[in-house]
Amino acid sequence: MKKDEKKIIMYDSDEAAQLKTVTGWVSSDGRFFGKDENLARYAGSTHSKCECGNIKTNGWTICETCRRKQYRERYLSLPYEEYTGQPVYSEILDRYFFNPDDIEEAYDDLDGGTEDLELVVCRPQYLSQINFNEYWEDVLPEDWDIEDVCNKDLLNAIDNLNKLISEAKPASWTPGKIRTSYSFKKD
Repeated sequence: MKKDEKKIIMYDSDEAAQLKTVTGWVSSDGRFFGKDENLARYAGSTHSKCECGNIKTNGWTICETCRRKQYRERYLSLPYEEYTGQPVYSEILDRYFFNPDDIEEAYDDLDGGTEDLELVVCRPQYLSQINFNEYWEDVLPEDWDIEDVCNKDLLNAIDNLNKLISEAKPASWTPGKIRTSYSFKKD
């Protein structure tokens, strides 16, 4: 047989397959992990212990209590700004608030202080303007610019559209990195 020729092994020959006994770790869902007991135990379990001793759900590195404590510390480390009616977000409720009445309603639902809402000031998100060459780069030949294929009327129309886009209100809001709190109106 030549050096680069592969040996032929027929389907029904003893060389094609052999029955062997294999020992190894198998998770509760039936997956085989060989010698890796740790991975088999992880894959077959739903919970384990957190460093603090509490039970945590697999997929998380720490328990709910420790996550909450970390989030609270991170939240309190954010710079503070007085609430002035701007849109705010509460990660606790996973909810945006656009007016004080909604904040008060959420507070009533929580039966706690407004600090329980852990409000952060939202940042506005604006519509993107059209950058000619980037927007149509997949259809333009490599060395061409938009001016090589568009007439002045189209270019002016896009400039006018970009001007209107720049004057538009925010399209949406996203949680920012400044914490705030809400003070209730006195009746």
